[in-house]
Amino acid sequence: MGLFTLSVLLVGAFFAFILGVFFLFLPQALKKMNEFSSKMILKTEDYLFQNRTVVGIALLVFCAFLVFIIYTKPLKI
Repeated sequence: MGLFTLSVLLVGAFFAFILGVFFLFLPQALKKMNEFSSKMILKTEDYLFQNRTVVGIALLVFCAFLVFIIYTKPLKI
């Protein structure tokens, strides 16, 4: 397994562990974080729609880069 694949899986497992701990032992803190993130997402969404052309081009370039990486260097999982 490649280092990148291993890193992605470990980061995913870490976040799943943290989220599971919050759901089991700190539901009130999770609720507060949810309310805060909802406010931040709305602010971010307004900013993204104001700059939709730049954001759209950046996303398309990023997508093309990912497709290029996937097809030129196969993952060994």
